[in-house]
Amino acid sequence: MRKILLPFLIMILPLMAAAQIKWDVKIGVGTNLIIANSGEDPCLSYKLGGGANIPLGKGWQLNPALYYSKKGFGFDGFFGNEQISEARYRVGLHYLELPVNAGYRISLGKEAGILMYMGPYVAYGLSGKATVKSTNSSYRHTFKENLFNESSDLFNASYNDRQHLVTLPKLKRMEFGIQSGVELDFNRFLFGVDVGYALTSLANQPLVDNDLYLNIINALLFARTTPHNVNVQCTIGYRL
Repeated sequence: MRKILLPFLIMILPLMAAAQIKWDVKIGVGTNLIIANSGEDPCLSYKLGGGANIPLGKGWQLNPALYYSKKGFGFDGFFGNEQISEARYRVGLHYLELPVNAGYRISLGKEAGILMYMGPYVAYGLSGKATVKSTNSSYRHTFKENLFNESSDLFNASYNDRQHLVTLPKLKRMEFGIQSGVELDFNRFLFGVDVGYALTSLANQPLVDNDLYLNIINALLFARTTPHNVNVQCTIGYRL
C-alpha cells in the first residue's frame, strides 16, 4: 500500500498547494455484487471517509479521497457433519479504498450544482471473514481465517445449495478498478450515486461452486470465470 500512496502523494501535493481546496466527508450505503457468479448472493456494502475537491478551472475538478469500505457476498447452503442443517453464509470483506476521480461540475445557481465524475481506484484488503448461521437454531460461528491471508475449509462441513462441499480460496488483497457517479451539491450538502467496478479478480477461481456449466455460462456472458466485485451505492456527505 505504501508503494501506491507515495507516488499518489507526490503527484497530488503540488496541486493541493496551488489550489483553493475544499474538503468533504461522506458515507455511502448500497450493495455489492459478484460478476462471474458461482452462487454468490448480493451483500450489503458501505463506506465511510472523506476527500478533497481540487478545482482545475472551467468546471473541472480533481477529487482524491480515502474510505474505509465493506464489501462481500453471501450464499445459502448446509452446515454440519452428523447433524446437517440449513444455513446462511456471509463473507465480509473490509478494505482501505483510495479513489482518484476527475469530474465536471454544472452550476445550478450560487449554492447548487451537479458533478459528474469518473476515475480509477485502488483498494487494500484489511480483513475477510466468513460467518455461518443456522436457519433452524441460534447457532452462529465466525471462522478464524482472514481470507486475505489464507483459504478456509469452513470446518470441512459447509455445503452450497447444490450440496457440494465449499472451500473458500485465499482472496487477492489488492483490488484495482474504475468508479463513476453523479452528485448533487446543495448548500454544502452532497447527495449522489456511484458505481465501482473491479478490473482485477477477487480470486483465481470461482468462490462457491466450481461447476463446469456455470464456468461456460460466465465465459460466454462476461468473458471470464473468475469473480469480480461490483459495488453500487447511494452517498450522502457534507462539504466543510
